[in-house]
Amino acid sequence: MVVKRWFTLAALDLAGDDGGTSPTLLAHHAGQNLWPASRVGFAIGHNGGVRRPLASLLFAIAFVLAGIALGGWLLERTALSPHRVAVSPGTVLADAPLRKELVHLITDATATAMYPDDANSRVRVLATVEQVVSLPAGAPLFAKVLEDAHAHLIGQTKAPVVVSPEQLVEIVRDQHAAAVPPLQLTVPRVSAFAGLRSALETLVPICAIASAAFFLIALISRPERDVLCASLGAGLLAMAVVIVLFAFVIPAYVPPLFDKSVWTHIPTGLAKGRVVFTIVTAALFAVVGGVLYSASTRMRRSRRWSTPVSTYRYREERRWS
Repeated sequence: MVVKRWFTLAALDLAGDDGGTSPTLLAHHAGQNLWPASRVGFAIGHNGGVRRPLASLLFAIAFVLAGIALGGWLLERTALSPHRVAVSPGTVLADAPLRKELVHLITDATATAMYPDDANSRVRVLATVEQVVSLPAGAPLFAKVLEDAHAHLIGQTKAPVVVSPEQLVEIVRDQHAAAVPPLQLTVPRVSAFAGLRSALETLVPICAIASAAFFLIALISRPERDVLCASLGAGLLAMAVVIVLFAFVIPAYVPPLFDKSVWTHIPTGLAKGRVVFTIVTAALFAVVGGVLYSASTRMRRSRRWSTPVSTYRYREERRWS
């Protein structure tokens, strides 16, 4: 008899799993003694109790993978992308130690070679190069040098970093520099950057695809609205932290820890040059995430008060004699 009641109860509950009032509850109020009253609370919404943690787990996995993909992509675009240096050399040259090193290297290589008998040649050339590097129109003249230096730094190329005589002529504003031998810069190669770059090239697309798959599975599991909003809100808040960490903190402060050379300031300059954009983007993610998470809290409270007979009331059912 107990087994028969159990199967009847299960069939009725499955029929009411669309979010409406459970047929089991209706049958109970109609006087049909399908199951003892103390066990009604266990049956009501048992499928929803499984879907909630399942959907939350799937969303959590999806956001972890999305965080890895987003963080790796941001790191590639700041610390590991030499072509971005060529696009915005002015942001890199804003770093004073790097700018000073580059100016003095070019001055020392050209002044004496162009005017060996002039004791004041270095002062004049130094003033010219400093003026060129400080002008917005002069920054692009250093773009190729900085791009090659960055590529060598992260292990993308093993070729030496060389400033050609043609480039020296444009920088020092003197045709005598055409006769100067090419200037070879001593740029270190940081093996940690090379390994990280190779790992991210494989890891980022894999995590992005896996994250999309878990998002799709989580949506197919038909999560309740409050679970969906809570998961999306928490995930967006986590993404805001990832953006600040991988787009600014790591590229701005970690590279100099691997090598004390001023050339490690190239990714630092790129990150600091986009700090406003990074903060605004992270703030937008945080605001949207906070709104969604707050909405999920209101949904849970509203559902608890609006449900005619809530689950927790059956678990502590009071019997009246």
